Amino acid sequence: MRNHTLILKTLNDKRKKNHKAFTYKFTYDKSQDKLDLLLANEDDSTGTLESCVNYVINGEGYFAGVNNWKDFQDKLMSIQKPLPMEV
Repeated sequence: MRNHTLILKTLNDKRKKNHKAFTYKFTYDKSQDKLDLLLANEDDSTGTLESCVNYVINGEGYFAGVNNWKDFQDKLMSIQKPLPMEV
C-alpha cells in the first residue's frame, strides 16, 4: 500500500508540474451545503447517505456549531467511538 501511495504522489506531482492537475481548497462554511455532491455518485437506494448528509448540512445534533473542517473531523471521530451508556 505504501508503494502505491508513493506512486500516486509522484504521478500527482508530475501532473501538477505539467499544469495538468491542480489543488483546490474548500472552506467548510462555504462548502457545507454542497456535501451532498461529494456522495452524488454513490448508490443510496435506502436514502441513508442522503439522510446523513442532510443531518450535517442542517447542523443537527453533533454537528451543531461546527464551523470548520477540523471541528467536522473531530465530530466524526467522536461519533465513531462508542458512546457512554446512560444509567
